[in-house]
Amino acid sequence: MDDDGLIGLDAYLPLSQAIGGVPAQQMKEAFHRLHRDGDGTLDPVEIAAAVVEFFTSDDPNTPGN
Repeated sequence: MDDDGLIGLDAYLPLSQAIGGVPAQQMKEAFHRLHRDGDGTLDPVEIAAAVVEFFTSDDPNTPGN
């Protein structure tokens, strides 16, 4: 939203409405699983890793799942 190429929690939460009303608490949990470096934002590398994990991993505990 601010053209820095990163997604913070405040920008991530509205996504819940776009994908069918996922409860905010579940979205917060997903965000914290996906951002791996602890900086409070999702960067393109973290997002790409989550997408690959979602489509390729059978492990339900993988962050992308």
